[in-house]
Amino acid sequence: YDVHRCAKDKKAIHPDLTAIVQRNIYIDDLNVSLSSEEDARDTAWQLRKVLASGGFNLTKWSSNSRNCLKCFKLK
Repeated sequence: YDVHRCAKDKKAIHPDLTAIVQRNIYIDDLNVSLSSEEDARDTAWQLRKVLASGGFNLTKWSSNSRNCLKCFKLK
């Protein structure tokens, strides 16, 4: 069971997240750029939830937004 399969299993519920994972993951790093802080926070929260259902824990957050970094660490 890998992170791609986990995202694919949730495609019916979260099609956008599945596409993000399939297009933006390299080995064990997910690198994605989003247009707003709100999109980044929402996407990060949803990705955490979806991937945690498969036993995956997202770590090593990076952002050019301090607000996003604070949000990533708190949730």
